[in-house]
Amino acid sequence: MEWTGRSLSEDLAETLQSQNCMTWVNIPLGSVMYGCQVADVLAITKSYANTLVKIYEVKISRSDYLSDVQRDKFSGYFKSAHQVYFAVPSGLIKVAELPGNGVGLIIRNENTWHVVKAAKRTDYKPGVELLLKLLMKGYEDHWQKHRSETKREEDIKKYTTLQQAYSDYGVKVARDIAQGQELVKEATELTAKIGKLMKKDYKAFPEAVHDLKRDVDKLMKQKRHIRLALPLAALAIRLFDGEIFYGDPADELKKLAEQAKKEFPKNK
Repeated sequence: MEWTGRSLSEDLAETLQSQNCMTWVNIPLGSVMYGCQVADVLAITKSYANTLVKIYEVKISRSDYLSDVQRDKFSGYFKSAHQVYFAVPSGLIKVAELPGNGVGLIIRNENTWHVVKAAKRTDYKPGVELLLKLLMKGYEDHWQKHRSETKREEDIKKYTTLQQAYSDYGVKVARDIAQGQELVKEATELTAKIGKLMKKDYKAFPEAVHDLKRDVDKLMKQKRHIRLALPLAALAIRLFDGEIFYGDPADELKKLAEQAKKEFPKNK
């Protein structure tokens, strides 16, 4: 596995937690305003009788480790811990390359962490400032985790709600739109056919609706008229041809007139 400084630190912290330790990752050891040191991992054993504070300086590159040793940067950690360790991937450095001031070495092999050299224990006594710092950092980490989990739950709820809305409405709307497009297509084709029969150009379907309604109304009126027009025309033809009537043509005309009055009452 290719480690980053952060991932290796978090992996070590999880392992130490399983070994009855409380852990902090990337924890400042004093006021950040004064350029205090920052421990990659700090662990405290859960024991009133034998409480130990351990600091682990995590390194993932050999050049970074050699630079730290040359500058003696890690020595400052002894002011804030009983023991100080270098924590590195297996094969990065050898025990013989450790500085001789009591620092220990713990390596991450393929499966887990393994202490290669135990660090020397000092008579360090934790101060109030460090304990407050650990308390505040622990509270901040807990609160941020809580907020992240809460936000994630809210996001999941929103996502679920959106999924439900899509299921309930989205698919239906999509189908309606698709069906609507088919209906418009059919209506457009029907408009063209009607226009051909009526010998008119109705153009686009939306523009043809009003004209179609007007022409249909006209046809319906013509249908009403034709019921009187045809028998009247037939009577007129018979009179014109001089046919013999067995009844009085005037009576037939009177009947047609009465029918016309019923179907076309005079406007008041």
